[in-house]
Formats: sequence, C-alpha cells, structure tokens
Amino acid sequence: IKVFLGTSRNAVLTQVWTAMCAYLIVAIMKKELALPQSLYTILQVLGTHQFSQVAVAELFKNDAQEGEALESKLQLTLNLL
Repeated sequence: IKVFLGTSRNAVLTQVWTAMCAYLIVAIMKKELALPQSLYTILQVLGTHQFSQVAVAELFKNDAQEGEALESKLQLTLNLL
C-alpha cells in the first residue's frame, strides 16, 4: 500500500484487508500453479494483464515463443488504408 485513499479508520482497515486478501490469493495461485516467479513479478504481470481474457497459467508459460505468440495475439493492429 503506497497511499491510503481514505482517512477514516474504516477506510484504512478496508484497504489493508483488501491488500492482504489480494496478496494471499496470489500466494495461493503461485503455490497451486508451481510458478517459479516471485510474488512481485506475478503481481506485476497480473497488473498489466488485468483486462486480458487469458488464463492465468498461459501468462506464465516458460516457453518464450509461446509468450511472444500470446503477446502478438493480444496486440491490437492498426490497419492503414
């Protein structure tokens, strides 16, 4: 948590509990998927792909070629006339 969005006790506690829940969900996902990446790296990847409709396991495949193919599939193209 870098900045608290509210100043009341309830707002601060809600933000702390939400951050703890998110951290625990990512830690459980790391364990269940046996991901070698750090929790920080996983959180960064999830943050950049939060609106992508891709399975979480697909985001962390070790094969670089598949990762490049996934990125190119998600990349929007600009068609010039």
